[in-house]
Amino acid sequence: MTQEEIEAIVKYFKDENSDCLIEAEVKESDVSKFKIKYKAATGTELDESEHFHKISDNDKWGGVELRVYYNADDNTPKSVLDLSTKMNRSGFEQYNKRLNNNQIIYKLFENGFKVGIN
Repeated sequence: MTQEEIEAIVKYFKDENSDCLIEAEVKESDVSKFKIKYKAATGTELDESEHFHKISDNDKWGGVELRVYYNADDNTPKSVLDLSTKMNRSGFEQYNKRLNNNQIIYKLFENGFKVGIN
């Protein structure tokens, strides 16, 4: 994915769909590194919240998994839809799409988004 494509997706979330939720699942052994990277991107400490999950090293395949939940509509660019899946997770019924892409979500962090409801 090019930097230009990432910037266009970030612009969509900033301009059109700031009503979203970012969730983080982080392997326990990677929590400190994630918090440092999060603070560097956002300028703030990570608030412990229901949207930040520390996962046992035995139960997590990868270090950090970031997800943004949002509502797609007729204005949602194809590039965003192509990276998204239909929502089917319990507890997130108010959103119709989920995007799992750490690279994009770190860019969202750099642009004022945070873990939790935005």
